[in-house]
Amino acid sequence: MRRLTAGIMMLALVALTQVASAERPVVNIGIALDGDLDLREVVIKLLQPELEELTRAEFDVRLPYEKMIQADATIEGVRRSSINC
Repeated sequence: MRRLTAGIMMLALVALTQVASAERPVVNIGIALDGDLDLREVVIKLLQPELEELTRAEFDVRLPYEKMIQADATIEGVRRSSINC
């Protein structure tokens, strides 16, 4: 009987964990970069794991490539990029 009760409790815990994780709000983060090099892929690879580790209990944090702005190291490029936000 104890094994059955423990098994049911474990299943309930797993089910609750899945429901809780499915209900996390999605948060998309946009990043503005400036410079001669396009570092968007590098930034995603570096930041995504850290953000997931810090926020996974409450949020589904994403760094969509299309939400990242790359300027060209000029004042005009930064202005163009900020207008397209």
